[in-house]
Amino acid sequence: MSSIDTWFAWAVISTILFGIHSFLYQKLIKDGGDTLVAQMVGPIVLVMISTAILLISGEMIAERPWVVALIAVLQGVLFFFTTLCRVEALTIGIPAQLLFPIIKSSTPLVVILSCFIFDEWFILAQPRRLVGVVLALGTTFIVMRPVDGDRSTRFDRGMMLAVAAMLSSAGASLAAKLAFVTEGQVNIIGFMLFSNLASMVLAAGRAGGHKATAFAFRRGLSWGAIIGVINFLGFAAYLLAIKDGELSLVASINSLYILIPMILSALIYHEHLGPRRLTAVLLSLLAIVLIV
Repeated sequence: MSSIDTWFAWAVISTILFGIHSFLYQKLIKDGGDTLVAQMVGPIVLVMISTAILLISGEMIAERPWVVALIAVLQGVLFFFTTLCRVEALTIGIPAQLLFPIIKSSTPLVVILSCFIFDEWFILAQPRRLVGVVLALGTTFIVMRPVDGDRSTRFDRGMMLAVAAMLSSAGASLAAKLAFVTEGQVNIIGFMLFSNLASMVLAAGRAGGHKATAFAFRRGLSWGAIIGVINFLGFAAYLLAIKDGELSLVASINSLYILIPMILSALIYHEHLGPRRLTAVLLSLLAIVLIV
């Protein structure tokens, strides 16, 4: 298998796993689980797995581990904030069919910033990719316009959270790629360890004085453990993809993860797509095809 095939395969695997990861958070909310407990347990599970692998392998994190640690912490903070905003928006009641396309709109932002930061201008050398970026931006405005019955104070707050999640998601992607550009050979497990240590500390900080019912705690604990394992596998696959592939292309492929929670939400929870949002989803798929 060539290097191109390898990064593409890892990108597809991470896309599927991140889609499942996102849907599990929605299921956690629907089942009455405590989201904060899950946000604490997930990173703890990942840290435990990463630490065990590092101890067994005995490999170095990088030649300058403190540089990788700083970048990983930044990435972990941004990823935690993305998850926090996404969960809060779902809790408020923003439909998955609206929320995830907005978060997905981080893709054209990542593509453009990657050109400036990582000198990936050749990605946009073809006109079709330029059209794809413009089209992806256009679909964002389509899905962000409220349909009848959407408009409310809670809806406005949910939309602000969705946009915040989109921006922090873009930042997390750029930070992850920065580690490989800056240091070259980076131990992926070590990067994941520091990233999730940051998430774990932030979750613990929010937990002060937090109270949950026994039922909500148990649900948060069980689903958080499952989410942690899924996140470990998805994060590892994503880092392997961006290690050898251009961030612009990997991010474009990875953005398709939104289809999994959207489709599962429509099938399981009967969330209504509507013709305008369905059109936006189809246009966003076309945008990704053009970008890639």
